[in-house]
Amino acid sequence: MKKLIEQVTARNKFEYKRLHKIVEDIYNSARSRLNESNDQWDKNKDNLYQHALSELRYAGFYDKDADYGGMIPQAVLEIMEVFCKQGHSGGSASIVIAILEKILRWENLTPISDSKEEWMSLQEEGPLTGWYKDMDPCWQSRRNPSLFSKDGGKTYYNVDDKDKTMTSDKKVQA
Repeated sequence: MKKLIEQVTARNKFEYKRLHKIVEDIYNSARSRLNESNDQWDKNKDNLYQHALSELRYAGFYDKDADYGGMIPQAVLEIMEVFCKQGHSGGSASIVIAILEKILRWENLTPISDSKEEWMSLQEEGPLTGWYKDMDPCWQSRRNPSLFSKDGGKTYYNVDDKDKTMTSDKKVQA
């Protein structure tokens, strides 16, 4: 029995090393292809990048009187370059865009809970602590700064839609 266990263990170690080598080779190959495609990427030949450039021109962002001193096109095109170099398919592109848009808008990706870690008491912390000191208790979401609560996150509202009160989806056990 002991000999059988030693044989199985030795074979498992061999299989693990072999499998690890295969995974490592696949990873290195994919990484190499990604680096090669990034090195070969040409903004002059990338349709999406050229579309962004064209639309920024049509919108007047390169005009002498453009907002923010003409910095907008450079900012957009830097992000476009990274996105284009990542080589997304239609499926992955739509997922990345949806997630990125929510994050850039300071929106939460998953439901808000009433966890103390997710809410900041405006009376006890934050830049306006003194200003809120004598007001009714108020909390602000750390994950989505548009969300405010009067009961520590059990219910909350969005300052952009104060008429709609929401309830935390995930209750934290006390």
